[in-house]
Amino acid sequence: FPYTTLFRSLHGNYDVTDTPKAFGPVVFMPDYLKDTKYGYCVLRHEAVHATDFWKFGMIPFFILQWFKLGRALLEYRAYCKSMEAELEAYGSIPESMPGRFADALASKVYGNCFPWPKLMTKWFTKAAIKIKETK
Repeated sequence: FPYTTLFRSLHGNYDVTDTPKAFGPVVFMPDYLKDTKYGYCVLRHEAVHATDFWKFGMIPFFILQWFKLGRALLEYRAYCKSMEAELEAYGSIPESMPGRFADALASKVYGNCFPWPKLMTKWFTKAAIKIKETK
């Protein structure tokens, strides 16, 4: 890769919520997710954010985070990678996954960054079909 991404473990006193996160080019993964299929899927999702940090540059990346549709775009890209990782790790993409991702983006967790979950579910479903066809 033309960039360097640091993957570090979290130890008790560094993690506030005990959940994986990407801060700029660094992905923080809790120890309980290491060497698990789910951890692999989460890492692939968070790695998209780390890659986007380098792709867009620090200032544009953080500006995108402040705008709802910018945040939705970044999360859409990462959740598509999550579906790809799910297919690789488990052999299938659950039919409920596109809807769960769309509902998450419409929730307070993501600051209601995309308030039209039905539309986003369609986009995620089309992405899932494309991922299945290419694998």
